[in-house]
Amino acid sequence: MTKEDSARGGKGPFVVLVASIVVTALALAAASSIASGFFGTDSFWVALAVGLVAWLGFSLSTLAQHNGFEQKPGRLTVINSAYQLMLFLGMAVPIGLLQ
Repeated sequence: MTKEDSARGGKGPFVVLVASIVVTALALAAASSIASGFFGTDSFWVALAVGLVAWLGFSLSTLAQHNGFEQKPGRLTVINSAYQLMLFLGMAVPIGLLQ
């Protein structure tokens, strides 16, 4: 991607990125709250487990499907999955600490 390509895209991709991060954080916070109520504890570890399960159930599974059908290299899937795992766990940490 060149600077010209990036300039043509405008701020749209950044807006989508920020919106998706906010939605992900809110969904993780809601899921952590529900799990905490279910288990009867406000433990940090519950939030971390929710982050892990959300990554495994939604992010990793859909990324593997998309990359598999698009015949992208397995290494790319591993790299993208690893940074998404850090994203989910990184969001779960402050959620768990604030409960």
